[in-house]
Amino acid sequence: MENFRREFPTVELCPSAKDCVRGSEAVLIVTEWEEYANPSLYGDKLVIDGRGIVRTKNYEGICW
Repeated sequence: MENFRREFPTVELCPSAKDCVRGSEAVLIVTEWEEYANPSLYGDKLVIDGRGIVRTKNYEGICW
């Protein structure tokens, strides 16, 4: 993490998935980490899921 912080000092790192989505209008999921699979985490936010791990009422999947 410290190497990342040195290279990207303006990127905010969050301790949990809940902290990551708090205050956002939309969420782009680019990981398969299980902590991001809970649909209740996103509420009414637009979710763009690039890994196919979650389905919400505002879901947009990415198909390659």
